[in-house]
Amino acid sequence: MKHIKLFEDWINEKKPAGAPEWADSDAPDANGRFRDLEIKDLAAWLIKTRDKDLKKISGNLTQQVVFNRKEDPEYAEKMEKVRQEVYKQLGRKDLMESASDSLKLQYVTKTHQDFVTNCKRNFKGIVDDLFSEGYHTYKVKELTISISIDDLLNASGDSAVGQYDDETRELSITLFPVLQKIKYGSGYIGIGMIDDLEEITDEERDIYIGIIKDALTNPRSVEFGKIKDVFVHELVHHWDNVNYGSGYAKNMDDLENTRHAIEDKLQRDKFYFGMPHEINARFIQALSTLMDNHGSGFGDYRTFEEMFLPYFINYSMLSQDVQNKIKKRLFYFFENDLKDFN
Repeated sequence: MKHIKLFEDWINEKKPAGAPEWADSDAPDANGRFRDLEIKDLAAWLIKTRDKDLKKISGNLTQQVVFNRKEDPEYAEKMEKVRQEVYKQLGRKDLMESASDSLKLQYVTKTHQDFVTNCKRNFKGIVDDLFSEGYHTYKVKELTISISIDDLLNASGDSAVGQYDDETRELSITLFPVLQKIKYGSGYIGIGMIDDLEEITDEERDIYIGIIKDALTNPRSVEFGKIKDVFVHELVHHWDNVNYGSGYAKNMDDLENTRHAIEDKLQRDKFYFGMPHEINARFIQALSTLMDNHGSGFGDYRTFEEMFLPYFINYSMLSQDVQNKIKKRLFYFFENDLKDFN
């Protein structure tokens, strides 16, 4: 028999230890607006009814997120997007950048998990495509993911493991570097040395398949970590492209044109590492790798920062001003968002 709790018992029941308190607001009643209004309209209404008080607006939105993120994650995600829109309408670009990091990290983590699940579920089909066509593609909403065994060249003509095309919205990952040199017996085999994959022996094919499986599905393998780092990095570019619209692509093109006009390679590289879209991608990539390796339980900010910075690729090549902005951004994440990943 099910136990039924009387209303009087329920209403007088003590809240569980650690559960958040619901705080009534002195602002005008929402009357369903949080759920019914579109993101831009809700942001405008909050700004108007809270007299542009960011602390009050953020508190209202955080309360909605905390009390709904488990039962209704889509609604909680909407509230985070409203927060972004509020910052946008108030011209607070600094807060927009910092507050979006949690959303980006959640997005890239889930998308990569789905990628691995798809690779496990369809591994035979992926291998068949790789050996017959040289590539395998599938779509995830508006994103096309391509896995190939061909050498991948970036815009500068250099070999790359991954690349994102903001026009076609295709994220390409190549296994070429992983398969290029494989120990076999007393020598090496590698796809760079084989003209036709159909000519390889069954034993060589099995070796390739084992390496591919490790790279795509085995979190304990070195190859898996390398592929994930690149996947996450390029996925942040996709997130920015989708969420910031046509201005993102134009800004990237302008910056790339400026970079290519710099003749000195060292200065050209420094410019590249300091480009906003690269800072964004490396920041989330560093967070993802840090938390993969060490979890999310950090006692204090100083420890968190010291462990984070080594994962931020080419951090030392950035200007002091950019380094300070990254630390400020990291502190915001530590104070406001890290707890969500525990």
